[in-house]
Amino acid sequence: MERNTTAGGKRKWTTQAAQLLLTAAAILVVFSSALAQTSAQFLGAGGTGSASVNTTGPWTAAVDSSGAGWITITSAASGTGNSTISYSVGRNATGASRTGAIVVTPQGGAVQSVSITQAALVTGAPTITVAPSSSSNNPQVFTIAVSDPNGINNIYYAQALINASQSSSYNSCYLYFSSPYTIWLLSDSASAWLGPLSFSSGGQPLTSTPLSNSQCQINSANASMSISADTSTATYVLPMTASSTFVGINTISAWAVYMVGASDYSVMWVSAGTWAPYPPQNVPPQASQASPSSGSGASQSFQFTLSDVNGYRYLQNLQLTFANGSNSCSLYFWTGSSYVQLSDSAGNYQLAYVDGSTYRWGPGSPFCSSGAPSVNASGNNLTLTLPLSFALSFAGSINISGWVYDKAWQGAAVPSSTWTVPSSASLTLSPASAQFLGAGGQAFINVNATGPWTAAVDSNGAGWITITSATSGAGNSTISYSVGRNATGASRTGAIVVTPQGGAAQSVSITQGALVTGAPTMAAAPSSSSNSQQTFTFTFADPNGIANIYYMQVQINVG
Repeated sequence: MERNTTAGGKRKWTTQAAQLLLTAAAILVVFSSALAQTSAQFLGAGGTGSASVNTTGPWTAAVDSSGAGWITITSAASGTGNSTISYSVGRNATGASRTGAIVVTPQGGAVQSVSITQAALVTGAPTITVAPSSSSNNPQVFTIAVSDPNGINNIYYAQALINASQSSSYNSCYLYFSSPYTIWLLSDSASAWLGPLSFSSGGQPLTSTPLSNSQCQINSANASMSISADTSTATYVLPMTASSTFVGINTISAWAVYMVGASDYSVMWVSAGTWAPYPPQNVPPQASQASPSSGSGASQSFQFTLSDVNGYRYLQNLQLTFANGSNSCSLYFWTGSSYVQLSDSAGNYQLAYVDGSTYRWGPGSPFCSSGAPSVNASGNNLTLTLPLSFALSFAGSINISGWVYDKAWQGAAVPSSTWTVPSSASLTLSPASAQFLGAGGQAFINVNATGPWTAAVDSNGAGWITITSATSGAGNSTISYSVGRNATGASRTGAIVVTPQGGAAQSVSITQGALVTGAPTMAAAPSSSSNSQQTFTFTFADPNGIANIYYMQVQINVG
């Protein structure tokens, strides 16, 4: 799986005056007897700043001609009395430093200004360091420093992956710095960002709730961050504790996406250290033979049980091959993920998710496809249940083999097994026909099939017969459908046609009578009783079917 860089609302790191641009903070413009003119300096990536206005009357603010186009006032440009002017400084891709000013004019007073100088963008990538660079302590306080020669505002986002395998983000400790003041942690299944842990302008945590998944935890209450005076470096102090399941010699990798020039982006990557809170036993994983290990059919749910003495979370992935001569299907499953990936020798691909959703691409009909897989994991063992369907073009004897790997990429072979795909598909539908009265209703069809199939309403049933369940499947299943009201004045007949892959279509005939005139009836048995306890049987009937009855009520009363 590719590293997940889309979750958590990623955004460009932005600077705040009091936090990141310390040289721009506490600017004081005094409209009194003396002029206290100050200045601010920015690196090439620019950022934001603020100026404090101290006056007793109205004033206006504007950017001078030298700052036009790169200094922008982002707050109100006029006011009365004490206030703050906020502004931003753009990227300096001119190749030279530049100076502009914000000019403040008090009513009836002398003009004053704040001089703003910005360096040009320089060549150089960000750096990320982790201290200590090697540790076996648990817990461990890590200090992570993210620097950029053009200022941290030049960094779009940064990430750090702590895991025994750098090929997978599942069951890992994966940090995402979406801004200088915000850290997220990836979930075990790599499907969501947890948190965030946010910091104040002074670098203090805004929450005491730990940021954690099943692998690691950040002690938020004791975490902190700071920005260097020149705004080039953000430093994070993160007390971290590993869970007992976070086994392995975990490599710490870090990377940052940053801007180059006026608008381009690039990526830097670094191997920053290791953390081994629970060193693993040097024992390869094991895998069971497919269950069932033999048999025949165009579809089958196979089970594969994997085990590791270091716990199931130390398992890395399962790779399987279903081979029939030169034709084959391959399967990849990363433990902790929510899907399996199938590919065949004809160039077709499928992602099958545990929630039942699927995504396919390729030039044609695949040799094999998967329904929703399921995973049951506990202790040292993980069992993958894989419902597979095979195309008739894949007919014959199939050899099932594969490998299982742990996070250290130690592997073990999956014991081979066989399966036979029939050369023709069988299909049985029941009932063979159905009858409805004029009000219509709902019913279902039992499908008994050995392979994939599709279902559709024929042209005679279009508009009044509706399939309300899935219109395709593999193997045994049920098709649900509804029949509308028949106000045509005549009976009608349509059909649901089911077509098996590579086999002859079969249909269920559906006949419906027309609506007739007549009211419902109700009968009670017994019709008369003097018993203090009595079981009544109420029978409701309608000549157009009970679907024609909106609701029913029975009243028992004196008089």
